[in-house]
Amino acid sequence: LIIGSVVLGNFLSIKTQTVGAARDGARAAALGPDVWAEFTGEHDEFTFAIISQPCPNPTNPSEYVEVAATQTVSLRSIPFIPIDLLPPTITERVTMRCGG
Repeated sequence: LIIGSVVLGNFLSIKTQTVGAARDGARAAALGPDVWAEFTGEHDEFTFAIISQPCPNPTNPSEYVEVAATQTVSLRSIPFIPIDLLPPTITERVTMRCGG
């Protein structure tokens, strides 16, 4: 029971980190292609993908950008935990209005 609580806590921590990274990525994509390129170069532990088109005009609040962030889960080698219990990666998608 204690091991399960620790594993769940670590999994939720990784999920929260991925949500935050997706939110930061959406904010960077909403501010324009230059900010997006700089942002993705700084975050090696996540894989980012723009689902929709990046904001061509960051000052147009009627446009939206959607970004997905993926992180590998490294909790799959814990003893007594079935390997198929945790997914190998966590992917979160966030939509943000252009202009941040």
